[in-house]
Amino acid sequence: MSTDTKLRRISIRAFVELHVDVQESNLPKTLSVMDELGYDIAALVNKTIREVAELQVGLRNMLLLSKLYVSSRELRKIPRLLAKFDIVSVCPEDRFVLNKIVRLPEVDIVTVDLSNPRALPSKSQLKVMAEEGKALEILLNKALGGQYRYMKTLDIIVHQLQNIDSLVVFFSQNIKSIYEVKNPRDIVAFIEVVTELERDYVEKLREHWLQFIVDSMYRRGIRNTTYYLMEP
Repeated sequence: MSTDTKLRRISIRAFVELHVDVQESNLPKTLSVMDELGYDIAALVNKTIREVAELQVGLRNMLLLSKLYVSSRELRKIPRLLAKFDIVSVCPEDRFVLNKIVRLPEVDIVTVDLSNPRALPSKSQLKVMAEEGKALEILLNKALGGQYRYMKTLDIIVHQLQNIDSLVVFFSQNIKSIYEVKNPRDIVAFIEVVTELERDYVEKLREHWLQFIVDSMYRRGIRNTTYYLMEP
């Protein structure tokens, strides 16, 4: 099935996992499981467009994307690697570095780890991210492990988002093993339980995922593909 055909079938409220970082030998089986579970889009960390195209063969429904993921200390790598990836994500080491990252036109997504409170954006930084057209990606693996302090951090940051309607937010599992793959519907339910937010609000966060990915890819002209958004 072609990329174009796959995108025709993806709903606006897609199930997206933007942080798959599995060892090469286990990657095909992991992707097959995700495909069966109903994921619509998965981004492979630091796999180029060419590498992703090879892995796409055999998947029935899930679309694969290539994601350049670097730390804030590796920003110099981005310009020379930009053309090889669909989307670009940077993980800041602290809020001061975040102020610089949000102004970089090459960066699509700011990725934060719940275990690093120094890098969690403030309310004002979240507003700037929205103004600059950046998305926020929250790595959930620490919270999914059941540790209270990480679940509490997730609760705080999600509630900060409620009055910033234009900010696109991705919740990623940070999958490093086939055993860490969870049903995407369980992830949505987990966020609802931890944050005590209504399902409609969590669903609203999901509505902008596909459009943001499309816009990011078009902005750099990565793929010559026509995108079709389907009503949920």
